[in-house]
Amino acid sequence: MSDLDDLREVIAKVVAAKRGVFDSAEWEADYSLDWDDEFLERYEKGKGSIAKALAALDAGDSVELQAALVIGRANFLDLSNFFRDIYDDLDVLARLDL
Repeated sequence: MSDLDDLREVIAKVVAAKRGVFDSAEWEADYSLDWDDEFLERYEKGKGSIAKALAALDAGDSVELQAALVIGRANFLDLSNFFRDIYDDLDVLARLDL
């Protein structure tokens, strides 16, 4: 366990201590995942899109460049949503009467 997984565990433990149980279905983030692995997977997809965009740029292929940029945008939006779900859960947690 490290970094993001530590955060996942903290959220679950604090909620369980406060409410007696932690029901992951009530929260935005997916607590069944390894958050460190999930972050790396999504980040690598984004990096791959940028690498394809650079290759297309070097090759002068404007169609491939546009496709890579659109896919990159979607990949980084997915990464943003991953963090938004964590943010939303932390926001709710911060409002709990601890």
